[in-house]
Amino acid sequence: MLVLFWFLCLVVAMSMILMLPVMWAKHAFDAYRGQRAVRCPETHSPVVVRFQALRAAFTSMSGKPTLRLASCTRWPVHADCDQACIPDAVKAHVPRRVLMRDSK
Repeated sequence: MLVLFWFLCLVVAMSMILMLPVMWAKHAFDAYRGQRAVRCPETHSPVVVRFQALRAAFTSMSGKPTLRLASCTRWPVHADCDQACIPDAVKAHVPRRVLMRDSK
């Protein structure tokens, strides 16, 4: 009976330890999902961009997330841009209604 108790304690502890990276990745995914309105550094016109949130979530588990754009309103014509708007997009506010629409 005592062995069973310690085994259950070990299983619970291991589950909690394994859930920490998953919770961290979920936080990163939520932080980088959704559309963001920024100004394009090349044309200085307003654009709407979206991050590859899943990539950001996976790479955040090993440190700083690797950010890449998943879409931009200037694409596909200018898909070869250097994505210099990423720092501005990180700081941009994601409206709550956009998050709610993306989750459906």
